[in-house]
Amino acid sequence: MKYLLTAIAIAAALSACSRSSELHESMETMGGSFKAMRNANQGSDIQTHLAEFKAALSIAKAQPVRAEDQAEFDEGMQKLETELAALESALAEGDAEAAAQHMKALGGLRKEYHDALGVK
Repeated sequence: MKYLLTAIAIAAALSACSRSSELHESMETMGGSFKAMRNANQGSDIQTHLAEFKAALSIAKAQPVRAEDQAEFDEGMQKLETELAALESALAEGDAEAAAQHMKALGGLRKEYHDALGVK
């Protein structure tokens, strides 16, 4: 019986560790949406993926991170929102060149903050 309880406790702990967090899932969604936006050929396709990205960003922003990383995480989220607004503006104006620059900037922000926060 003692071994059975120990095995159940270990199994429960492992299953808790293997579950994805909302932050991880939202970041994965953002990554997929970003790649889809980058590969989209039409503005309407980009808009669809942009909406998915923004929804995932909203979820990610609400998730807690380590206390020592919170300020930098929040800063990165704010910069993402600013860049997304600029991208939306460029798309609304039909400025493909500016939209491409904002997409490049989004990729740069991803790299910058993933590196700073130690995210793979």
